[in-house]
Amino acid sequence: RKRLVLDFVESLTHQMELPAVGAACSYTGCQALDFLPVQCKFCARPFCSQHAALVEHECPSAGPAASFSAPSASSSEACATEGCSSGVNIFCDCPLCGKHVCITHREPEQHTCGALPAAAAATAKRLEHQHAVEARHAAALVAAKKKLAASSSTTALKVLVLKLKTVAKGDGTIPIPSRLYFTLVALPSGAAAAAAGLRSMAVFCSREWTIGRVLDRVPPLLGIHNAADKRLQLFAFSQTGATALDPASNASEVLTDGATVGIALAEDVQTLFEGWATAK
Repeated sequence: RKRLVLDFVESLTHQMELPAVGAACSYTGCQALDFLPVQCKFCARPFCSQHAALVEHECPSAGPAASFSAPSASSSEACATEGCSSGVNIFCDCPLCGKHVCITHREPEQHTCGALPAAAAATAKRLEHQHAVEARHAAALVAAKKKLAASSSTTALKVLVLKLKTVAKGDGTIPIPSRLYFTLVALPSGAAAAAAGLRSMAVFCSREWTIGRVLDRVPPLLGIHNAADKRLQLFAFSQTGATALDPASNASEVLTDGATVGIALAEDVQTLFEGWATAK
């Protein structure tokens, strides 16, 4: 029974062993199992990565010179770098100058690549082109942002006009297509009125009216009436300030939907304009 158990354990041991992959390093004193051994092209023996170089395993088939430094001139492969003593047996061709070099000297700077100045000039030209493209992209991005901001401003104005149309007051006999919608702001006159703050209202008038007729028909909606001794003045607000509106002008020529129109005593308008100019 004991023999059967031992045979069973031995069979399991053989089943769990790793398959025969790789090879042991042929260098005397190493014998390390390497799963990716390097076969020497001169002596055809497998070596680990540490002893793959000719000088590391003192290859007897590569000739005396190859045993201590770079492959001799008679070797089938030799590094084109002058004075190379790497002993590395892996080579490649430089993509710039075409020289056959060992991997130790594969970089252009390491084998004094003759094509390096031309490559540097080509790199500089490529970078210059890249910077020019980036500059054009940046300019296009700025233009796109400006266009988007203008579009957003237009959208905001459309939303404002829609809101005005829902609450604006005015002469109901004016046909809807002929209505011009704006916000009327009454500026206070005197200290007592100033303390009360601004009054405003969404209103509409006819696009065919003159500013003089607007002045007579719209301000009464705010309880403000034009009088001979207290003549009123309309003016339009803009990003640059305010502009007095000529009573003889047509409303559609000096106003647009969504505009903000101020009203104040004519005698106070000049003082208000001077105050705004000073505030800027």
